[in-house]
Amino acid sequence: MLVDSTSIRIYYPEQMLEEIYPIQGQLGALASSPLPRIDALRRFFSFERIPPKSLDPAADDDKFLAIRMLPIDSALQEHVEEVKVLLDRRTGFIARAENIDADGDRTVLTFSNVKVDTNLPDDSLRLDIPADAKISRPLDAMGGSP
Repeated sequence: MLVDSTSIRIYYPEQMLEEIYPIQGQLGALASSPLPRIDALRRFFSFERIPPKSLDPAADDDKFLAIRMLPIDSALQEHVEEVKVLLDRRTGFIARAENIDADGDRTVLTFSNVKVDTNLPDDSLRLDIPADAKISRPLDAMGGSP
């Protein structure tokens, strides 16, 4: 995954697929990170607390908080069924995020050994996508591109 000032690019090597999500546009606020800011999320989702073990059977209720988000925006409902997030109570960092799209496909992001502010050089942060990889722009149909 690569996030820059204009887009989020996710490459799935086994499927030879790159998904590109623009950061500007109608739903660009949702594409600004794997989990956007709460004010952007509230415009598009309802929230409910769920048991942490529903995302990770080993998750301790005292250490984790789990949230299920359901899209309330009709355009988003065409693409997203639900999003579940497991948060580390101590750090506030995401431990796991799970997205189920409208077709029932599941994307799971698991974060471990999280480090912040490591001052990585920009040139070390790039995706090398094969020329024959398929490119998908899921938000285009929702007005997510300029």
